[in-house]
Amino acid sequence: MDIRMGASDIECRNIIIGRGGSFRLHNRLHAKYYRFDEYVLVGSANLTASGLSYPHKGNFEILCEPSPSFDSVAFERELRAASREVSDDEFQAWSEIPIDSRFVYEQMPIMADYQTMEVGLDNWMPQTRNPEYLWEFYTDKLFEIPEEQRGLAQSDLRTLQVPPELSHEGLDAWIRTALMSSPFIDSVRQIEGYDEREAWDFLADRYLVSLSIAARSLETANNWLRHFTWQ
Repeated sequence: MDIRMGASDIECRNIIIGRGGSFRLHNRLHAKYYRFDEYVLVGSANLTASGLSYPHKGNFEILCEPSPSFDSVAFERELRAASREVSDDEFQAWSEIPIDSRFVYEQMPIMADYQTMEVGLDNWMPQTRNPEYLWEFYTDKLFEIPEEQRGLAQSDLRTLQVPPELSHEGLDAWIRTALMSSPFIDSVRQIEGYDEREAWDFLADRYLVSLSIAARSLETANNWLRHFTWQ
């Protein structure tokens, strides 16, 4: 949602990668933290053109040195451990999310609902085994959905705070954005390349569920990723 509203600028990845840097994602990072060699600045300025007043005009921002007691080494260590590299394929998927001001102002929930969705995503795992059923449920075509999947589809759409009257494309874009912001989906991305049992063990330990639930949740998540995003 931040990307759709322009608050986060995914295009800065091209600049960073072009200069030999790495571009990582963290689901709960809100700090604005810059380090140049041993010189650290913290403050309000996002890494965006307007945040850094580039090329000519931008926002009024604050950046200042933290107190001497701030442990920047420990902060960076924790940050790196909890973040992950963005692949070229995933970057392409983020880049394809349209910045649509009409969508933002007419179809986004009010901020309170958006915050509710953010909180709801913390512990959410996709439930609907066949994600194409979400559109059928959304448009009241219940006769096309197996009965055991209806409640799951309803639960997923409720958690994602999907607004009414979206087009098929709009619903897909909404769900795709939520998926790519989900901590669970972020975990699934982290275990790409693991063998099957390692992946189940990782998810079972992280989310305190049985191996069977971990296996089912991983399969369901991959169904969603194939349907809505870049896999």
